[in-house]
Amino acid sequence: MHKTYFKRVNDGSQWTLEPLAEGAHLEIGDQVEVHLSLRAAHAAEYVHLRDPRGAGFEPESVASRYRWDLGIGCYEEIRDSGANFFFEWLPAGEYTFKY
Repeated sequence: MHKTYFKRVNDGSQWTLEPLAEGAHLEIGDQVEVHLSLRAAHAAEYVHLRDPRGAGFEPESVASRYRWDLGIGCYEEIRDSGANFFFEWLPAGEYTFKY
């Protein structure tokens, strides 16, 4: 698994993503988008992916839900300490989940 952070920036007409470098300065209210890249060499059943959340980060949505993305269904559970993703079936391949 590989995790990348992006800062969401609104220039007035559209939102863009700026990659965050290590040590980058964030202000209160800045929005950060997380990209989780996951590579599965073989198909698997009942996969649990845990993504701990850093201090000071609050989720945009606090409701746990079932979501469908990239042709894969998973249950996304939001907790104070991070996010959990539960996959009933994960085909072989490389996937990037965003939240």
